[in-house]
Amino acid sequence: MPFHYEDQFPVSTDSLSAVLDNYEIDSFDYEVLSGGIENTSIAIRTELGNLVLRVYRREKKTVPEITQEVDFMSYLGANGLPVPELVENSKSSYVTTTHLKDVTWQAILMKKADGHHPTAYSPTLLASMASLQAKMHGLGLSFSSNQQAINQLPELRERWFIHRIDRSKITDNTELEGFLQRAQGFVVAFDEVLPLGYGHFDYDADNILVDSGDTVSTILDFDDLTYAPLIVCLGYTLTDVVSKDRELNSASSYLEIYEQTRRLITAEHKVLRDVMRFRHYVVSALQVLGGNTDKRSVDDMLAVEELLKSFSS
Repeated sequence: MPFHYEDQFPVSTDSLSAVLDNYEIDSFDYEVLSGGIENTSIAIRTELGNLVLRVYRREKKTVPEITQEVDFMSYLGANGLPVPELVENSKSSYVTTTHLKDVTWQAILMKKADGHHPTAYSPTLLASMASLQAKMHGLGLSFSSNQQAINQLPELRERWFIHRIDRSKITDNTELEGFLQRAQGFVVAFDEVLPLGYGHFDYDADNILVDSGDTVSTILDFDDLTYAPLIVCLGYTLTDVVSKDRELNSASSYLEIYEQTRRLITAEHKVLRDVMRFRHYVVSALQVLGGNTDKRSVDDMLAVEELLKSFSS
């Protein structure tokens, strides 16, 4: 995938020691959990317990943005939602800045949460996720009343991945080219009456842990925290449900449970399907950029696109 490795944190014992010195941790073992396009997560094992260090991609976020992210996590935790417990550094801050070879890195440290990633969306899990997401959105509305908006989303338009795709390599795939053209031209405008607040915006199976009863034990990775219409966060989640289950009933059930806690207004119902289609276009464009251009992958993209066109809330 054509992203720059130099934008990612160079994990080594020496580089981690430089970061963890801010927490007065000098003896540890580590394991890289993920090194995606957004940040790098590392499991840190110490005599005092197991931790997770997240180091942000270079120039991904400013310190005020990361501070708002951890403030939102703390706000959710104080109001009963299951989020990781943050660890303060020696300066009594949750956000740590470290300089390595003239490069500045931001990081946060958390206690390792209990649970495991789910392998599928069971009815029990979907009910748990829907209820928690609705509560999170309610708190996102109240949290926004005392915050300066950062990363406000004015509309939905694919600006990240399609322009990076070498279209000359797929000229013989007319179905894929047509799909990319539809994705590139798809724009979702926001009605001014849509409720605005802070949300997760990547709330799916990859970013939660579950317990033995398949209910959510921890909500992870608030890196995409945004001030925007909350229907967008909900739509992104529903898109992942439809993409995984390849049917609409699970998404409809999820929405029904969600609305038991936070009722959608008419304008939210009206725009939800387009939000879901947009999310599918973005995720699919990222997959194409990563090389998923075989017939099966394209057929899957087209099948989900058709499903989403028929979704009704």
